[in-house]
Amino acid sequence: MPSITIDGKKIKLNKDEPRNILQVALDNGIYIPNLCYHRKLLRYGACRLCLVEIKGVNRLAASCATVATDKMVVTTGSPRLLALRRTVM
Repeated sequence: MPSITIDGKKIKLNKDEPRNILQVALDNGIYIPNLCYHRKLLRYGACRLCLVEIKGVNRLAASCATVATDKMVVTTGSPRLLALRRTVM
């Protein structure tokens, strides 16, 4: 079964229901700050508060606009991310 790891927590993914990283995290009790996200609206990553680091990817990703994929390893609270969120706010 496909899975994603967020902050060291392995979470199973339903391959028939693609979800973004933010949805997967929130549904599993992992908080990622966000302002512009709502499940019923289109996602476009405007507020930049939900940025996360993905292992093997050189740039930060908006978790609301990035589909969770099998074997993805995500970090949500590194010092770099916390500093960027403070700047955005």
